[in-house]
Amino acid sequence: MFLIAEFINSKTVNIIPRSWFDDGTTKWPNYSSDERISRAVRKNEEPGEDWKLYDVRVLSRTDDYLKARQKLKASLTCNTSELQTEEEEEVVRKRKIKPRLIFGDIDSDSETEGDKRKRPSNFSSTPAPLIPSPTPDPGFF
Repeated sequence: MFLIAEFINSKTVNIIPRSWFDDGTTKWPNYSSDERISRAVRKNEEPGEDWKLYDVRVLSRTDDYLKARQKLKASLTCNTSELQTEEEEEVVRKRKIKPRLIFGDIDSDSETEGDKRKRPSNFSSTPAPLIPSPTPDPGFF
């Protein structure tokens, strides 16, 4: 069995064999290469006496190493609390539709003195005068 665990102090997530885990802590190898650590995890290597103890929080469990790798990759792109379920659940979010407010679209019967909308004072009620388009100067060309 493999566990997906978050290391509390470093806030990193990794796969650990169940045999390395004991009551909220895990033993972790002090190998210098990531490849060597990965091989130790995959082969469920027996912990050495020089391995360090780290506080961890278990996010997920699985019997298969490849499934554990998939969940580890998923933990890098999602919230870690989503890994705690065995089945993948599709989150459906509905959009909140806001009512359209159209200026001046208020029923006059239900309108109260405080609800009246006023047109901004910088607009006038008369239409703007038409400006004639410029005519080209005959001597310009």
